[in-house]
Amino acid sequence: MKIVHLVTSPSGGAANAALRLNEALQSEGFDSIVVGVERRKSVIIQNYNQQKIGFLGKLSSSATTFIQKRLVQKGSDTVSTFSLNLLKWENKEIASADVLHLHAFYNLVTVNSFLSQYPDKVKIITLHDERFYTGGCHYSYGC
Repeated sequence: MKIVHLVTSPSGGAANAALRLNEALQSEGFDSIVVGVERRKSVIIQNYNQQKIGFLGKLSSSATTFIQKRLVQKGSDTVSTFSLNLLKWENKEIASADVLHLHAFYNLVTVNSFLSQYPDKVKIITLHDERFYTGGCHYSYGC
């Protein structure tokens, strides 16, 4: 069984959890890998498969984050209601996976793209924050 963990970047809480789970699954004999997008240079993490995103992808991601911080977010609570689909679904690791495990989606995938791509694959979403059911608020705090 091949498991692919999807994360936006190789750092942060969701990525750390994905990398730990990946390591544990590999130690039990599963074919497991973590896939995300590359935003910075010189990021080398064992068992992390980086997809390069071009200039327009980086610009779109930065613009989306800027707009959400300036126009959507009220106060200091982080709100991310929009997400871009920057993941290359044709990636050989993703295409050959039996299970797709989404750990972080912000500017990696849209919910619709995750649900519609590869309808035959088992899909798991781990909620490392509350964005999926608060409309974008990372933590509800009365949001």
